[in-house]
Amino acid sequence: MNPPDGSPPTPVVTICGPPGAGKSALALHAAHRAAARFPDGQVYVNLRGAMPGVRRLDTGELIGRLLRTFGTPGSEVPPDVDEAASALRTILHGRRVLLLLDDASSIAQVGPLLPMTSGSTVLLTSRENLAPAAPASHVDLGPMPRDEAVAMLVRRFRSGGVGFSQKAIERLADLCDGFPLALHVAGARLASRSGWSADMLIERLEDESSRLDELRTGQVGVRSSIAVSYTALAGSGQTLDREAARAFRLIGLLRVPDLSLEAVAALLDVPPRTAERVVERLFDARLVETPTPGRYTLHDLIRLYAQERGVDTEPPERREAALRRVLGFFLATTGAAVRMIDPHRLHAGVPEVPQTPKALHDREEATRWLERERPSLLTILGQAWDGDAATAHLAIALALNLQWHLAAQGYRHEMLWLGTRSLETARRLADRVSEAQALAMVAMAHRLLNHDEEELTCLHELLDLCRELGDPLGELRALGNLASACLSLERPEEALRYAERQLVISRQVESPVGERYALMMVGEAHLLLGSHDEAVATLRQALRRAREAGDAMHEAMTLRRLGEAHLEAGDVVAARAQLLDALASFDAFAQGPQERSQALVALARSSRMLGDLDEASRHVAEALRIARESGDRHDERRALREQAEIHGHG
Repeated sequence: MNPPDGSPPTPVVTICGPPGAGKSALALHAAHRAAARFPDGQVYVNLRGAMPGVRRLDTGELIGRLLRTFGTPGSEVPPDVDEAASALRTILHGRRVLLLLDDASSIAQVGPLLPMTSGSTVLLTSRENLAPAAPASHVDLGPMPRDEAVAMLVRRFRSGGVGFSQKAIERLADLCDGFPLALHVAGARLASRSGWSADMLIERLEDESSRLDELRTGQVGVRSSIAVSYTALAGSGQTLDREAARAFRLIGLLRVPDLSLEAVAALLDVPPRTAERVVERLFDARLVETPTPGRYTLHDLIRLYAQERGVDTEPPERREAALRRVLGFFLATTGAAVRMIDPHRLHAGVPEVPQTPKALHDREEATRWLERERPSLLTILGQAWDGDAATAHLAIALALNLQWHLAAQGYRHEMLWLGTRSLETARRLADRVSEAQALAMVAMAHRLLNHDEEELTCLHELLDLCRELGDPLGELRALGNLASACLSLERPEEALRYAERQLVISRQVESPVGERYALMMVGEAHLLLGSHDEAVATLRQALRRAREAGDAMHEAMTLRRLGEAHLEAGDVVAARAQLLDALASFDAFAQGPQERSQALVALARSSRMLGDLDEASRHVAEALRIARESGDRHDERRALREQAEIHGHG
């Protein structure tokens, strides 16, 4: 990656080969050896290009993850892939960084990142041949890269008179995972069956449950090859080996990209030190891989074999119990993380579980943990919805606890999916309390996706349900969100009615956070209705309550509204001070893109009122960018109106 003559690092290096060939290990070894040559950092990303049952990381997610790694808030990641790639190049300009992108499905998956800025290197591994991405720095690890596997099958099929298309032969090579034994078996099976075509075998191999059955001919098969290592552990006289065999079976039952050591410990119901000894024994047997220290994964065909052994060996109740243990660990840690990040919000409840959460020391570490585990959290939830009642209840609780993190980081579609599945599952279980919480999550997702009518429908349904349940906290939350939705739709009379009712209930049940939010909504509604003095008086109450509680987010939200009230009164100096304080808080929390956009619009207006049209244009352009990236049509409309005012004064 860095020539001996001291010239700049090679921009792209690729290591290709089938699972189990050691490409990831070689890439990690090379990255460690080259660490000193990349003083500005090394980043590892598993692209999950060839993991059965696990959705691959698409290009937008990849670039978004890299941007967040280098400090860009999730809510500010451009939705357009090319714009996001450009933003990443701007951040990395002048830096020396190594990006290790492991297990790419194709060049297209990482194409927008290539080549990297001068001084940095992209190190790629893949089961496919990525030589076109780096003709001069391509390493081929045996057994076979994709093109050679295809060529091998083509030769075998042509000589045996087997019918095939180019598309079919490529798909067959993929299903064989580039594993030479699997390619040999596939070729032999077709060559010995005169009436078969490649498409016929492909159709049989597409079914994961029988893929290992199909990759067998005579006494030779992929299953038997993997079984050699597993059987040696399962039949060993050493306790550690037998425990490793059990761990292999249980890990295979989970359809997750990878697992942390703590998650493995929960799965096995043993202390982390014991889990480490067990899983490291699996690594020594080459049945698991460790892409980064403390994280473990299975290659594709090995995963299928482990799943088979789990289903055959572990009774259903033990399989379900193992899944619940991992869910319990994820739920306990997620619940602790979201409360550490923002202790003032109304989070979903966390049922009591025996698992110990991972120790997290501050909100930054908590956010990093949630981001690192998010792919596994989403995948395991997809597996758990249809479990028994105990498992499904844990899945609902885990999904609901992710609500505020997903909203803050801009994962709108994931939030809608989790909320919808939680709602369906809660209704199946006749769990009315969880149904109400899931409705709130779905409503918030619709808000972030600009689904105005769907949001209002959910909120009215939530309000009715909470009243039916006698749940005042749920009722005040629904009222507050209805007030906020009506304000976004510029319907202040309705907003005021909802907010005033929320305020009454909040004081009755002594909910400080509900009272603060209601005061903000009442103040904003009065402002839109032209009742300036009432607006300022109410917002000052909200500000005082927020500061007494130490709720920095509510403080910033109130300062934004007070700034707008002072602008209406013509007090530009006071308005600017409050708006700048609000923006500083929004930036520190990396949350609230809608609030930040509106604060910038107000700041642009203040600059316009002072005659500084250049500064006003900069502020409104930033507000417009945030609104468009967050997808908020209402914020975009506000920014465009202010932009028109600025241009009219120019």
